[in-house]
Amino acid sequence: MNKTIFTSVFLLFFMFFAISYGQTEAKSVNDTIVKEVSPIKAADVPSESGELINRLQKINDVIPTDAKISAYANRNDSLGKIIDSLLLIDQSLDLTNQTTRYLNNRLVFWKIFSEKIKNFNSELAKDLATLDANRKRVSKSVAIWKKTNLQLKTEDSNSGLLPRVKSINTLLDSTLNTLNKKSDALLVILNSITAKGFEIQNHIKNIDNIYIEKKSQIFVQNEPSVFSLEYRNKSKTSFVEPIIRFYDTEIIQAFNYLKQNILNVVFQIILLIILMYLISLLADKLKETDFDEDSTYSKFLVKIISRRVSSSLVLAVFLSIIIFPNRQEVLKDFLMLIITMPIILLAKTIVNKPFHNYLNIFGVLIVLNIIYIIFPPDNIFYMIIMLFTAILEIYVLWKVFWYFYHSKKLESFLNGLIVFIIGINLGFSIVGLFGLFYGSTTLAELALNVPFFSAYSGFLIFFSMIILNGMISFFFDSNYANKLNVVGIYGRVIKKRILAIINISMVLIWLSAILNLLNIRREITEGISNTLTYEIVLGSASFTIGNVLLFFLVIWLSIVISKIIKALLVEDVFTKISMAKGLPHTIAIMVRYAIITVGVLLAISAVGMPLSSITVLAGAFGIGIGFGLQSIFNNIVSGFILLFERPIQIGDTIEVGSLIGTVKSIGIRASNIRTFDGADIIVPNGELVSNQVVNWTLSDQQRRIEVLAGVAYGSDPHKVKELFEKVLAEHKDILKDPAPNVYFNGLGNSSLDFRLLFWTPSFAEWLRIKSEIIFGVHDILYKEGITIPFPQMDLHLKSIDKPLEVFKKEEK
Repeated sequence: MNKTIFTSVFLLFFMFFAISYGQTEAKSVNDTIVKEVSPIKAADVPSESGELINRLQKINDVIPTDAKISAYANRNDSLGKIIDSLLLIDQSLDLTNQTTRYLNNRLVFWKIFSEKIKNFNSELAKDLATLDANRKRVSKSVAIWKKTNLQLKTEDSNSGLLPRVKSINTLLDSTLNTLNKKSDALLVILNSITAKGFEIQNHIKNIDNIYIEKKSQIFVQNEPSVFSLEYRNKSKTSFVEPIIRFYDTEIIQAFNYLKQNILNVVFQIILLIILMYLISLLADKLKETDFDEDSTYSKFLVKIISRRVSSSLVLAVFLSIIIFPNRQEVLKDFLMLIITMPIILLAKTIVNKPFHNYLNIFGVLIVLNIIYIIFPPDNIFYMIIMLFTAILEIYVLWKVFWYFYHSKKLESFLNGLIVFIIGINLGFSIVGLFGLFYGSTTLAELALNVPFFSAYSGFLIFFSMIILNGMISFFFDSNYANKLNVVGIYGRVIKKRILAIINISMVLIWLSAILNLLNIRREITEGISNTLTYEIVLGSASFTIGNVLLFFLVIWLSIVISKIIKALLVEDVFTKISMAKGLPHTIAIMVRYAIITVGVLLAISAVGMPLSSITVLAGAFGIGIGFGLQSIFNNIVSGFILLFERPIQIGDTIEVGSLIGTVKSIGIRASNIRTFDGADIIVPNGELVSNQVVNWTLSDQQRRIEVLAGVAYGSDPHKVKELFEKVLAEHKDILKDPAPNVYFNGLGNSSLDFRLLFWTPSFAEWLRIKSEIIFGVHDILYKEGITIPFPQMDLHLKSIDKPLEVFKKEEK
């Protein structure tokens, strides 16, 4: 089924490509056709005028009021003043001399401001669209009523209606004038705020360029080295002043950000409480579960979940990436500080005891990496903290490197991989130390952050992945999930797919974070983007790899969603509703193909193909059907006939020609019939519609069975009939209504022939029942001493040849 769908989609894509993109764009000039408006008949003027007044009243109710437009104007003025003042502050600073942290914070700040401008733009655009739509309606009404006014002037008999028509025209002109004024006012506001939005975007681009340039200057000596620092300069040795500046610039902004996103903060707290509850349930469940002692994952899960609070905090902080997408650096640092202790506690549950001290040092490194950001790079305390951080990193990494280098507990490949990774991080730490000596703080921060952040993000994502996997497994094993039939049938497959998606996503998130730290994520994403958007031209046709992938991705998603919905409908929804036999399958199939059809249309629209080409495609299909697709189209139409009329249904036993078996599935092109020998036969739907089909179980599962039996001449036929009736009456699988019958079928050549006819409600068991009746007939005849004859013939000789006579005399 899936192969058929994918093949059809593949052909569909290239047919659309050939039709839509292969066509040359012929420019044609279309004359504008102005539709003539008809005047209102004189008899309809009273009723039409009343309806028009009601419509105008509704228009006045939906269009923005003067107070709302005034509020928009005030909001625009205040936003404009705020933006101008903020831009002036940034322009007064030399951004090239600011730290990358400061630039990143400004980027976050202006992106949030840009979102506010976009939301304001959306509000204005929505109201403008409402005004424009109503203005078109009113303009049309103005033309109609003016023409009506001119017509009435020429008719003296309708002069009494002229005052009413004139008042309507006056009302329409007034309404149209009001709509135009409000539209012009909103347009002025929209143009003003759009211009401010462009200013913000240009400023963001400018900051981003400076940020990228400073991040790329890793080998530039941007600060004095440790040995040439001016220790007598008070500004270089101040401790309090950097803290005050840090509070004024970052802490206050963070509080303002949280105030503006108070709902997100509340949601984060609620999420934490829910996670603590769910993890507590999971921990209790794990206590009652027997795990395979050789399963590493099971051991990790039990140990990690046993730390309920720590697990909840780690997962909540990980999910905060979604809740707070545009957050300042100080909030990231604050969340990092919160989960420092939980991460160390969780790590201690899965690593050997000799490494616990190193984990404690790792916690100290997290704190140091948060403290050093308070001080500027030319401050002595910055240098001291960074030097201490570098020494601690080198010490820990060297000890761990030395341990695994001489360790023989792990496999050689795994041990070598660990040594290689630790060696790379050790190299980064040493480079960071030399960066401090040289005076390149950018290089020092980058190199020293790689080992620390790799470990921190690795722990965070690893623990989150283990916890999420455990929670998903817990859900599929819960009583609630087991109530769903679809989970009982497809639960293992669904769980496996979900876990695979989560684990792959976690790895990609970790890789993205590391690439961003190394300042190469943007280059990689831009390279991928350029590859996907690169336009390939073939003659007059053009396409991009991204469009092709997007097309098939949307189709694949629609197929997956359709399968899930079909399974839910068949296994859970329809089982609880009383429906005619075969109807649930019909509805499920139609829903599935409807979803796939919508997916195809969305895929076509997503890649930029014009939907108008569907008419051309239909014509192409018509030509194809006329030449060589008659049988395929016939089978598809027959599939719809089978689905709607339901002459055969899944589970029916049917007979088509010499083929007899059970219907296993009814597809859009062909159906699957499983014979009693166990073979699966694919039968085109056209054969099931055009040929004669015997459906043994369409209305019910009853079947009449015939057994033929004979007894020897000389037997009492009345007694034989009674014996046969007794055999039929004693069998539990034979229906009493219709009643079984025994007929004296005739006087055969060798026997008295009887015919036994009876009905069974179990069609699937008819062979067994027939066999049991034949056994019963044989046994009762044997018991009563009645002979079951075999074919025999008496030979009467009228003459004998001479050789035979001689032989007969010699015998005597």
